[in-house]
Amino acid sequence: MKLCSGIGILFLIATFSFGPARAAQRSTPLARVTHVFCDHGGVGLWPDNEPSPYYAIVVVDIDLPVAAQSMLEVSKFALGDAGSDKASLKNVESIVKLEVVPPSPQDATYENPAGVPVTAPLPAGVTRIRVRVRLDHVPNLGEVQLYRMTLTGLGEPVTVTGTGCHMWPT
Repeated sequence: MKLCSGIGILFLIATFSFGPARAAQRSTPLARVTHVFCDHGGVGLWPDNEPSPYYAIVVVDIDLPVAAQSMLEVSKFALGDAGSDKASLKNVESIVKLEVVPPSPQDATYENPAGVPVTAPLPAGVTRIRVRVRLDHVPNLGEVQLYRMTLTGLGEPVTVTGTGCHMWPT
């Protein structure tokens, strides 16, 4: 009997000292990010004495179970193939919200500058985002098969990979 009450007292001391056992919890549930569209290319006429800029446009749907607590940002971006990066992020040109409608087979739908700039944390639910980035150099023709992009501001960093990247005519 004394052994039982001694264990009971130790249990009570441990509970008051350390609190009840709890499962580890995330501060924010993970977002689901779905690839919608990818396009890349240069600009038409550019001075010969300057390096020609090269851009990529990616459209993704971000589904958040709860509103984000911080601003959406792109921490990494690269065009490449399954084995390596062929062109990497130089800077983010814009992040805008688009209307969530069925994906369009027409490139111009996502390439045009329409959209509302993201100026606050994303709300709960599905938000379609277009990201336009400038890349560090022009990849060789045929090298680009996919993109990899890491987004922050969604609770935890989320990396999305998308295939079917088209090259726009310049």
